[in-house]
Amino acid sequence: MTREDEAFYRELSERASVLLGVRVSPRHVKVAYLLWSGHDDERVAREVGCGRRTVQRDVAGLAVMLGARSRFAVAFELGRLWERLQRERPQESPYWRRRISE
Repeated sequence: MTREDEAFYRELSERASVLLGVRVSPRHVKVAYLLWSGHDDERVAREVGCGRRTVQRDVAGLAVMLGARSRFAVAFELGRLWERLQRERPQESPYWRRRISE
């Protein structure tokens, strides 16, 4: 992961933590972003650099944080969270717009 990616996920985790009222780690944010983008657990595990079971535990943790009962509900709630974060993000960051719209 590049420094730019690390900064992106770190900043996003701080903003998500404020919105959700719980501590969200940069890894949780990356897992959430990849899940929301439609990747399966195997692909997410490869991208994050962890095992499939770790991804499953992270998704379960995200479900608790978001109050979701299923993976579909987690993805739906993440979509709503990304929209909120994007609306509240200052417009001067082309990196933010590029990453969210990928």
